[in-house]
Formats: sequence, C-alpha cells, structure tokens
Amino acid sequence: MDSSELVIRPYEESDAAAIAELYNRYTDVPNPVDRKLDAALVRGELAERGTRLFLVVEADGEIQGTIGFFQGHVRRAYAPGEVFGDMFFLSPALRGGSVAGRIFSQAIRTLRLSGVEVIRLTANPGNKLAFPLYRQVGCSVTGPVEATEDGNIELVSYMPRVMARLRRDYAHLIPPSLQLNASWRYMVGGGDRALGEDTEELGGRTVLRTELAIEGTVFTVLLDPEDGEVLHVGTDAAEAPALAPKPVPAPPAVSTVEADGLRLELHHGDGRIELHGAGHLGPLLRETWPVFGPPFVTGFRRALRREDALTVTPRADGWLVAERHPDGVLYRETTLTGGVLENRFRWEGGEPPADTLRTIAEGGLRKGLLLTEDGHVPAGRGLHPVDATEFATAGVELGQDARIGWWDEAASVGLDLRSGDARARLVTDALVLLDFAPGGPGHAHAVTVRTEWPGGAPMTADGMEPLAPQVAETVPARTAVADRAAWSADTVARRPVHRAAVGADTLLVSAEAGGIAAWRSAGKSVLATPFPKERVLGSNPHWRAGLWAVRQGPREDPDRGLGWGAERHEWRFDEPTGRLCAAGLDWSVAAPAAGPADRLDLDLRAEARDDDSDVVVWLTPAAPRQPEVLVPGRPGDLWTIRKPGAWQRWSDRLALRLADGRWLSVAPGNGPGAEVFVRNTKAGPLVGLVARQPGGTALAAGWSLTVLPDLAAADALLRTRAEGR
Repeated sequence: MDSSELVIRPYEESDAAAIAELYNRYTDVPNPVDRKLDAALVRGELAERGTRLFLVVEADGEIQGTIGFFQGHVRRAYAPGEVFGDMFFLSPALRGGSVAGRIFSQAIRTLRLSGVEVIRLTANPGNKLAFPLYRQVGCSVTGPVEATEDGNIELVSYMPRVMARLRRDYAHLIPPSLQLNASWRYMVGGGDRALGEDTEELGGRTVLRTELAIEGTVFTVLLDPEDGEVLHVGTDAAEAPALAPKPVPAPPAVSTVEADGLRLELHHGDGRIELHGAGHLGPLLRETWPVFGPPFVTGFRRALRREDALTVTPRADGWLVAERHPDGVLYRETTLTGGVLENRFRWEGGEPPADTLRTIAEGGLRKGLLLTEDGHVPAGRGLHPVDATEFATAGVELGQDARIGWWDEAASVGLDLRSGDARARLVTDALVLLDFAPGGPGHAHAVTVRTEWPGGAPMTADGMEPLAPQVAETVPARTAVADRAAWSADTVARRPVHRAAVGADTLLVSAEAGGIAAWRSAGKSVLATPFPKERVLGSNPHWRAGLWAVRQGPREDPDRGLGWGAERHEWRFDEPTGRLCAAGLDWSVAAPAAGPADRLDLDLRAEARDDDSDVVVWLTPAAPRQPEVLVPGRPGDLWTIRKPGAWQRWSDRLALRLADGRWLSVAPGNGPGAEVFVRNTKAGPLVGLVARQPGGTALAAGWSLTVLPDLAAADALLRTRAEGR
C-alpha cells in the first residue's frame, strides 16, 4: 500500500470501536488478553493510563494502526516529562515500509512540543521486526539485557531532551527550518550495536553516548543512562571530558513494625507497604500508595517517587502517612495487630482532586490458590481469570463487600473490603485494583493472615478442573542399577558432545550449548531442543539446549520477577565427574541407585556471592504447545490445567504430559527456597527449577525428573509426594 494514501491523525472517541475490532482481529497485537475487546474497554484503558498522545493510522477509511504514549499503566508509573510508549500496532499490510517511521516522527514532534523529554517502551528481544525498529529510532537499552518476567526489555529514548538541548545551545548551527523530528536519521553509528553495548565507561562513570551529524556538524552528547541527565554536549567527537563521579544515592528509607511473627514494611520512597511472613520469600502482600483518578497514574511494580510529598508519623502498631495536596491532605492509617493489617483512608480539606482513589493490592503467594466465597482455583499470573495486566480494563469485576484470599501450605492471606462504595477489579489471580471514594468517613479494608481459610470446594474454571484420583499400578522401582555409565566424547552434527547411557536413557551434553542437548528415554525425546542451532523460545533469543542452568535475580523482585533463562555462561565439561562447570556454578545429572524407573537426579552447586540470587535450572519438555499440566492444590487436591495462551504456575511439584503421551514429573529435593514452575509461551512450555542462594553462602540444591508412562502414574507419584512418602 502506498504510504502517501495513509492518514496519521490523533485519536477520537468515535475510534474506540474500530480499535477494538483491529486488536481482536490479530493474534500478535501488543496487548493481548483472553477476552474480546469493545469500545468501552478501549475508552476506559486510554483514560486510566493518563494518555498524553494517541495516534491512529487510517487507510481507505479504516483504522489499521495505532501508537500511544502514556503517563503509566497498571505495572509502572512514569515521572512528569516522561511517557511510556505502548499499543504500537500496524496491520500486516503496513509493515516493512515507511509507515512506522512516519508515525514515530509525528509522535515525537508532538510530544517534544508538549514538553516531553523522555520516551520509554518495552520490546520482546526475540521480535525480529519491532526490536530493530525501536533501536533504529534512537531507543537504547540502559538496564539489564535479560527479559523480565513480562518477557520484555525496557528501552529508553532521550532524543526529545537531546534535541531540545541542541536547539537551546547550538541554534546558530542548526537552521530553524530543520524540525529534527526524525532525530534517528542524524545518528552516527550505534544502530548495529548488540544488546548490552549501549553504555560505556568514561572516567569511572557509566555513560550513554549519542553522536548526531546535523548540517555538517557532529554533536557528541553524553548522558546518565539511569535518569537521562545531560552530562556533556560538544562538537568535537574526539573530546573526552572529565566527568564528576555520580553521587551515591542515600539508601531508601524503610520503616518496619513486627508483630505475631509478621513484619510490615513502609517504603517511604513511593509509599507502598509490604507484609512479610517468616520463611516466605518476598512479601505475602504488597499494596501501593493511593492515587486519585482517573487517570490512575500508579503501578504495582514501579510507582512514582514520593519522598518529598509524604509525611510519616509512627504509631505503636503502624503509621499515619499524609500526602499534602493544594486543597487538602490525604491520610492513610496503617495498623498491624493480631495478624490483621488494616488500612484506613480519609481526606481532609476542600474538594479532593478527583472522586475516586485507587490502590493496587498484590498477593505474593506464588504457589497459592485464589479463594472466594464460592470455592477455590489455582492462582498464578494468567491462570484465572483473564491476565489483563496488559489491558487492565479487561479485568473481572468483584461484587461489593467482596471477600477473597490466597492460600498455600505455609500461610493464607484474606482481603476484606468493608465499604459499600468500594469497587474491586481482579486483574490477575494475585492482583486487585481497589477503587473507593476519598470523601465522607473514609474507607477501610483489611488483610488477615491466618492458617486456614474456608474457601469452599474446588471450582472448575477457565481451562482448569480438579482431577479425581486415578487407579494406577505401583510405579516400578529401579533395582540394583549400576552407576551411570562413564561419559564418552562424541560428535553430533559436527559438534562435540559427551554421551552417557544406562538402561533406556540416553543423554547428550554439550558444553557449547551450555546444557543437555538431548535426553531420550525408551527411544523417545523427553526434551525439546534446537541443538546444534540457536532459536528463540518465548522471550529467550538464545535457546540452545533442552536443559541448562543460570544464575538470576531474586524471584520476588517487584520490577523484574523471574526472567527467561537467557543468561550466557562459558561452560566446560569435566569428564571424570560428568559435571558441566562455569565460573562459580556446576551441575550434573545421574540415575539414582534405587527409585522409580526413568528418573534422573540433578545435583547443582554454586559458590558464594555477595548478593541474594536465585539459581535456576530451565528445561523445555518435548510437549505440545498447549500443554496439559498437573499441579497440587489444597491437601488431597490435584488440578489439571489445559489452558491456551500465556500463563504460568508456581508449585512445589508438578507433572507435564509429553507429546508421546507419557508424563514428566519434576520436584525439588534439597536446597533453600526450592520451588518449581511452568510457564506457557507461544513457543511451548518452559519449566524452571528454582533455589535461593542467600548472599555470602554457597548453594547445594537438587531436583528429580521422572518419566512416567501415563496419567495414572503421574497422579500416583504426585499424591505420594504430597503425603511425604
């Protein structure tokens, strides 16, 4: 299609239905949810995100593309002068041409003239179309280069700030007629840099270097990659200025209250509260500071900084926190007594800024169940109901005075809404938007930590159903098996590997690929693997083996969560021990001397490091793209999950059906904080075996992987482990 026939214009309210139809028509839209969108959901989403600019691409009277820039969304909120780019979509007929450049040029000009200096967005590192485009239009990767749990990497463009600075300081070198909207056209180099190569060290400081050639002059701009502060602007590309050291920020202020084996934290920086329990990694529950809306500029992972806006008054069992506004003061009184966390809100003064306040409550029981007054279902991002974190208005409305909770074997958390005017929306199983009026006597809601919860019976819902106990023969035991045969060097597909075989199992290990290149049991594949090639799986662009180990950040990190296992190590195979070894990390697999047939035990060791981290063994089962998974629930419960789309489930053990009808069971053996989980992606399932390595300590962890003949055997093994036998 000739791009000259297209019209790029600002969004109008009457466009909402056509945008919903466009998003419903394609599966690769940037904001997928398992629900059909309509005009009301689109209008609501644009209102709640604090839309600064939304453009549509119109061809032959039909909307065929969109791009939006917002002050925030349900995950993150952005400071004044910054916007988040999202909802960028072009119909297939418009891709690969000049339309993307045109829509970005028009957007950047409009944003720059309205005072926006920083544009942030996220991209899937395996997206062969979108990611290079964002790089070409001046976006840089200034943080970690591994995808977060959302599957994306954050990129940032400081180009509007850079262009404004050049206009101010070098107007005599830049013709007024030059608009500089397509600023990337003036960039010198950098477009072919690999991920992680955007920043450099200069004088002991990390900087982001941008060079632009404008009307024969090359401008060199150095910026702080974290906040975009302009550190240097010059016209001599060879110039190496002396930069002052970056000031060391003060540690974030956190106040704590401890009672009844619980610890309550108040984070002064953004006002959030976190409730922690003994032995649980991460908070049992997290709640954001209340914001007025719409628009609701808040985020459960990254909220606005409020150090200078909040006044904290300690109480014996909590705090009174005040936020001053031009016409009054918003108060939140927080107490923790008798295992009950209570938040009370009130407004004092003139007219409040808006009629509604919102907080976001996030349950932190990764292995939990979602409990309602009717019953319970497994909880986990995207399982039940719709995972609407990409499009929050598609969440499920809860009734007034709703009572929900989350339960696992260690603790349960109940959230009670005690106000008739409150409105709650369940965005994921563990994420609730709480809206209530700021006026009148105020609103209160309570979080109760208890060891039991009524919860009712298991409910069949959304691709999940409880599994009745299966009748199975006894799982055959391995009898007097000799140690696994010695590893021998071999060559497969002209690549060096090491091979070992015992009984019906054959393993190929590749140091080059960083893990197990093949595992065949009874002549059939247990693992899916691209060996000897490299291929994208989900948001891991460097998938090379069917089972591999990496070190990652803490699984409860509010901003990143557990990523996608794309970290790269240099591995070597130690033939005498049969272990794959990298710097500070080594592991091996072997058959146990006794136990179920077709079982492998994985043993991992990690040297001590200064910071807390998780060590993860990732594996890609040879399973259908929409797998069938067994997970435990409450005592005596087993659940079957057959859910399409993207979702994940944490557990202490699980079984997954392979493509040939057999089942692969995984369970942790030893190690601190040992858990397992399955994440379903468009490219198939990804399983993680996770163990915590506290800072300053070495780690020894193990897991068992068992191939079982049928559903009945998988059922029997999971229930046996539940009973501790």
